[in-house]
Amino acid sequence: MHLELHDICGVVVHNRGVRTRYSGITPFPEIMVRLKASRFTLAASMPLAFVGTASALVTTVSAQQSVRAEPTVQVTGAVSQSLTLKASDLAAMPRASVRTESNGIVTTYEGVWVAEVLKKAGAPLGNALRGAALSTYVIAVASDGYQVVFSLGELDPDMSGGQFLLADHANGQALFGETGAFRLVVPTDKRGARSVRMLSSLQVVTVRK
Repeated sequence: MHLELHDICGVVVHNRGVRTRYSGITPFPEIMVRLKASRFTLAASMPLAFVGTASALVTTVSAQQSVRAEPTVQVTGAVSQSLTLKASDLAAMPRASVRTESNGIVTTYEGVWVAEVLKKAGAPLGNALRGAALSTYVIAVASDGYQVVFSLGELDPDMSGGQFLLADHANGQALFGETGAFRLVVPTDKRGARSVRMLSSLQVVTVRK
């Protein structure tokens, strides 16, 4: 095997009669290539401008890889306006808090009442929740596929005494990790099975005859 250096095209490798061109490896004739056994080492004398450009490219790629999509919770279905809400959207809405206790551990959750979120989407609540609208239900869906069904009537504070919070904070800290960025918390339930962690959407459905 032997190598040829090309100022513009890069490196051409001759190996057992096969000639292969590797373009873009380096555009600089100052690079020395040493071949030893099955490995070869590149020793380069590159202009500082190229080094700076390469460093900038690496930094840009690293920054792009570190960007993560901001978590959202969606409201879809039988509403006048579908919503995709981020934590900043919830922060701008009327806030509320509830306390839960599990195995002696007390947690204070902060967020927005589910009814306020549904109202923002145009779901029929308050005086509008009557007649056929009473057959409407909401499916709380988690990102892992877990689902819980609530009637729209029980979510409406004008009709029910239950508490249903779309939480984004616990004990003053933003939710994260296995809990997800959003959680539907039902502190008045005797069991926590309907407290949906990793909440991703609220799907409003109206029963049709």
